[in-house]
Amino acid sequence: MTCANEPFLPLLDGWLVSIRKNWPEAEPHIRLVNCPNVDLGCETTVIRRKFPIFKQEKFYCAHIKPKMMRMVAEEGDGYVFWLDADSLVINPAKPLMDFIQKCDFGLIKKKSGRATASCMSAKCVPEVVSFLRQYEKWTKACEKTKTPWVADQEALNWIIPKWKDRIKIAHIPRKLCYWQYIRGSVIYNAKGGSGRRARAFKHLTRKILK
Repeated sequence: MTCANEPFLPLLDGWLVSIRKNWPEAEPHIRLVNCPNVDLGCETTVIRRKFPIFKQEKFYCAHIKPKMMRMVAEEGDGYVFWLDADSLVINPAKPLMDFIQKCDFGLIKKKSGRATASCMSAKCVPEVVSFLRQYEKWTKACEKTKTPWVADQEALNWIIPKWKDRIKIAHIPRKLCYWQYIRGSVIYNAKGGSGRRARAFKHLTRKILK
């Protein structure tokens, strides 16, 4: 699942096609915020909402992650997987599926050791729902005390140590999912704004869409 506003709409073709090619078992769900009516061919929720300034619309898209994951985990079974709209599934997802089925909550870490909220898995069980509910609560709190753009990541880094003994939290290996391109990885997560990462993302998108 993912969330996108209009500037990210062009990226969703690559996002969706890459999932259908390399993760056919997945059931994509997209929340669109103030986007034109488009038929993406998957489960889609369209949100119309006025924001005082445009940046708040971007913050909404970033911070809705724990809420969307929690809502699905409450009603479903199996696993829910969050993948930012500027991501691609570039190789068959079976190794990643095997990994996330061994943990309650999976995430990736940067080289600095800090967790990033751009790619997360959650098992649909009551304990993880409680974790996501608290993650959602603390994301809202961090919006007021931290840099708004990274409030969801600040909340995630705060909550993980407090839950590490209550649910099984695992770090998804770089060879499966990472925010920089690694040859042979399952997911390339985040296109980057410019330079080599942006060029790699465009090249991989063209390759996926062929």
